Amino acid sequence: MTFIECPYTKFLVFILLVFAIAAYGQQTSVAILPPFDVAKFGNDEIKALTNEMREAALKILPTNTFVLLNQDVVVKRLGGVENYIKECEESSCIADLGRKVSVDYVAQANVHKLGNRIRLTVELYNVSTGGLVDMFNDEADNVRSLLAIVKKKAPDVFGKIKSYLIKITSDPEGAELSFDIGSLLCITPCNVELPGG
Repeated sequence: MTFIECPYTKFLVFILLVFAIAAYGQQTSVAILPPFDVAKFGNDEIKALTNEMREAALKILPTNTFVLLNQDVVVKRLGGVENYIKECEESSCIADLGRKVSVDYVAQANVHKLGNRIRLTVELYNVSTGGLVDMFNDEADNVRSLLAIVKKKAPDVFGKIKSYLIKITSDPEGAELSFDIGSLLCITPCNVELPGG
């Protein structure tokens, strides 16, 4: 059997590649930074906490619209582990680190000793605005208990950046739909994309 190349085959393949690259470029990028103050906690504990955050993000964010950067990529973009620690100590906000990593959203779970207990702070920032999307604080007696807290609460944090496409209808049709600020959103029937939360 002989393959006869159609004159449009190369053009068609090129167009498909352009669309694939454009679709990939539209993915929202998320980075989860490991805690930088590792002196008070073991490396395995820090890694477990970061991995629990990653799992929470992967469970809630659809992979067709979100890409979660590998931790090695994040550290490499910041110039290595030593430079990452230096950047964290000098940065006033993890959103600044997110800009240096070139992502859309950045999250971090930090832990601190508070007497005999461990204090956990989880924050998620929109890098372009520098705004805090969501956060939570909690404390526990040990890292294992903190992991359970992250598993329970972190999906709600990441859910704030997930959007939903909602089809809205009315009887009769033609209703003008607006939210909070009063700006016209659509006239029914219509599809509306709304953020989580």
